[in-house]
Amino acid sequence: MMVAGVADTELVGNSSTRAILFRRHRLYTSDNSLSTGGPMKANIGNFERLARTFLGLTLLGLAIIGFANPIARLFFGGLGLYFLFEAATGICPLYARLGAAKPSQRLNPERLYLVALLAVQLVLAYLWFHAGYEKVTGSFVADMPKTLAFFASKNPYPWFVSFLNGVAIPNARLFGLAVMWGEVLAGIGLALSAALIVYGDKRWRKAALITSAIALLAGACMNWHFWLASAWTGPGTASSNVAMFWPQMILAYVWIVRYMDERK
Repeated sequence: MMVAGVADTELVGNSSTRAILFRRHRLYTSDNSLSTGGPMKANIGNFERLARTFLGLTLLGLAIIGFANPIARLFFGGLGLYFLFEAATGICPLYARLGAAKPSQRLNPERLYLVALLAVQLVLAYLWFHAGYEKVTGSFVADMPKTLAFFASKNPYPWFVSFLNGVAIPNARLFGLAVMWGEVLAGIGLALSAALIVYGDKRWRKAALITSAIALLAGACMNWHFWLASAWTGPGTASSNVAMFWPQMILAYVWIVRYMDERK
C-alpha cells in the first residue's frame, strides 16, 4: 500500500504487533480521492486547462474532418470531449492518481516523464492498431504476393532481395497474416500495458512493463523490415519507419530497466 503518496509500504507481523517496512520510492500513489472514494476536486491549474482545451478541440477537429473511418471518428471524438471535460472541470483523474491532488501541486519530474513516455506509447499504439485494422478490412493479404514482388523489383539490398524471392514471396499469405495481426496485437498490447503501468498493482505493472517492451521490440522489428523492403520507394516511407523505430527502441529500453527495478 502507499502512505501519503510517498513510499510503498508493507505491513508484517501479527494483529497485535505490526512493523511498517518502507521500501523504495515509487512512481505511483493511491493517496487521493480515487482510492478513498471521496468526491474529486479540481486538481489542475489554468495552463493545464488551456492545454486540454487545445488538445480537445484538435481531437474533435480530427474526428470531424480528418477521418472517414467511423471507429476512428468515434474514438477521437470521445477523447476530445473527455479532454474538454477535464478543461471545464479542472479535474484530471490521472494526475490525481500520480499525486497531484490540487492545482498548487505539480507532478514531480519522474511522474511527469512517465506521463510523457506513456503518451508516446499511446500514439504508437494507435498507429499500429490503425495500420492493422486497415489491413484487416482491406485486401492486404490477397495483394501480398504483388506487394512483395514490387518491393523486390528495385530493392538496393541484394541479400534482402534473395530473402524476398526465396522466402517471403513463396509464403506471401503467411507473411501477410503475420504482419496484419502483428500490427493489431502490437497496438492493443501497447494501449492496455500503458493503462496498467499507471493503474495496476505491482504484479500487473511488472507484467505491463515486460509486455510493453515485447510489443515495442516487435514493432521496431516490423519497422526495420518495412524500411529494408520499401525505403527505396521514397523519402516519406523511409522516414516514417525510422521515426517509429527509434522511439520504440528507446521506450523498450526504459521499460526493461523499470521492470528490473520493480523486481528488486
